[in-house]
Amino acid sequence: MLKKYLQQKIDIDSNENCEVTKGKIELEYYILESESSQWDLNLGDKVYGIEIIKKTEEKNIESEFVRNLSNHMDNVKSILDKMVKNSVTPVGLPFVLDDLIGV
Repeated sequence: MLKKYLQQKIDIDSNENCEVTKGKIELEYYILESESSQWDLNLGDKVYGIEIIKKTEEKNIESEFVRNLSNHMDNVKSILDKMVKNSVTPVGLPFVLDDLIGV
């Protein structure tokens, strides 16, 4: 079973010069919690991931998630804090994770 915990929500005013995203953007950052799979050596242990949801004024919703990043919530929180600080969007999630931990 997957559980989601909202860690932080931020609002961003996009650049007026940008034709693609005018107006406000809301980013929501979640920690995902699930149990490790039957093929994992740590069967039954909790594993944690990240989800980022982007909402615009036009009611467009974009989402990206990565499950099973770590079995230590503190590690995932640390990564998520860096993403919040730098306003990482769903599109950037895999690239930023690759830079941070080489996923």
